[in-house]
Amino acid sequence: MSQRRLFTKSYESFVEKVAMGTIGVRRALEVLRSQGHNPLAIEKGTMSFKVWISLKVKRFRVPDLLCLKCGRRFEVRSKTKPEISMSHSLTNPDRAWYYGLNDDDYVVFIVCKKTGSEPIKWKAVGPIYYVLVKDLQNAFNNGQYFMSSKGKEEGFEKRVIWPTKFASNDGKVLDIKEDYIEMLVGNRRKRIPLYMKRGGKEVKLKPLVKKGEAITKGMAIASVVDIVTQVPCDKSVSVDHYINLLSSSSRVDRFIAAKALRNFDDPTVRQVLRQKLYDKNEEKLVLYEVAVSLLNLNDNIGRNYIDFIINKNGDMEVDIHEILISLSEANPNIAFPIIKNVLTNPKLPVVVRATAAWALGELGIPEAFDELINSFNSMDIEVKKEAARALLQIFRKHEEAVSDKVFEKFKVPNQKHREGLSWVLGKILRDRLEEYFQDVLNLVVDEDSKIWVSYILGVQDPKTFSDTQKELIRSKDKEVFFAANVLWVVLKSWIWGLEEW
Repeated sequence: MSQRRLFTKSYESFVEKVAMGTIGVRRALEVLRSQGHNPLAIEKGTMSFKVWISLKVKRFRVPDLLCLKCGRRFEVRSKTKPEISMSHSLTNPDRAWYYGLNDDDYVVFIVCKKTGSEPIKWKAVGPIYYVLVKDLQNAFNNGQYFMSSKGKEEGFEKRVIWPTKFASNDGKVLDIKEDYIEMLVGNRRKRIPLYMKRGGKEVKLKPLVKKGEAITKGMAIASVVDIVTQVPCDKSVSVDHYINLLSSSSRVDRFIAAKALRNFDDPTVRQVLRQKLYDKNEEKLVLYEVAVSLLNLNDNIGRNYIDFIINKNGDMEVDIHEILISLSEANPNIAFPIIKNVLTNPKLPVVVRATAAWALGELGIPEAFDELINSFNSMDIEVKKEAARALLQIFRKHEEAVSDKVFEKFKVPNQKHREGLSWVLGKILRDRLEEYFQDVLNLVVDEDSKIWVSYILGVQDPKTFSDTQKELIRSKDKEVFFAANVLWVVLKSWIWGLEEW
């Protein structure tokens, strides 16, 4: 029995947290861009839902986003309710809430809500709040916080909470007193105390609103820190800033510099990156970003280093895994041939070939289409799973370029290809039933195709099909209609998935 099966609830709970964080980072990136920033994702894999359970990778904490223009770092915290809080370790400095952040950086707080039953179904809602790290640090040093314990699944870390009050309804500020804010909510006057208590500890708050101000639900109205909804990109740093960071004593600074410098096509940049690549005392995770940056700048020294990691250290699964994740964030056209060669190399471990399939999905280019479909011929289930997920990503990014190709490929008699493509088409039909319904019916071209079309139709919610569409399925092929009906009944039954324990 697989590790995932043994710990299904725990695994899905972890995926939920990762997915919620990813949605928050994506939203923060969009908003920062709209406010004039040039944001770059820094934390490896922070834009992806993927959770790797087959490899134990020891990384250090890195801020989620960096603005290349102003040099500020943004740590994103997604929440299920309005709260200014962060994870914190009392014993491990590398897990402290402020690790890798400077005084003029920001922590971004975003509320997300669930939009479906799947663990990845989240949406960012409401205002996005920014808090200056310096303000958080001052409040922390002054004891203006609450602390609670987290569960064992999260390593028994603590949660630091900076007391903040949020509006539970729309309203208007009538007056601000020493100890309370008076608001008009509907036709009622309401007093909001300017303090919070927890565990016998009382913390005084300062108002964040003004008299006469209109208040919307979810708005921060009082806190121990200043909270803003906009951070203008009000300064500019040159390439020298990142060159200097590359020799910083902080490994987070060096990691950030190694990743940021790939965006500056300059002879001096290539020179300092080459020098760093030969630094025997540097950490691997930094060197991988240096190598990918050189590759991104069309420097063969970076390519040679990456080839060495993949070919000479072929038994070092974690090293290849990490370099592939770094490559997935590089220039797609430059990184594609390297990742493709890993995917198609049967001598490499299954776990890294699966990573390569995932990485092609992150690159999201149509050129990866054929290689991913050919992966369905593999005997390795994890490779096939990641190839199917990658194909779905590419379809969603380049629908016009690949949709016809997906349907035509399915019609070619190849059971292994059809098996993987059926999963992809099942997901596509769920999102675009009206557009692709007839295309799916047209996939019934032989006896084997009936099995997989039945699957594609059967995994949909039967309520989404109109009576006319159901009749079209019946008239197309009675066997397909019967099989789809069986799946509609079984998959919706409470007995599906029921175990003896």
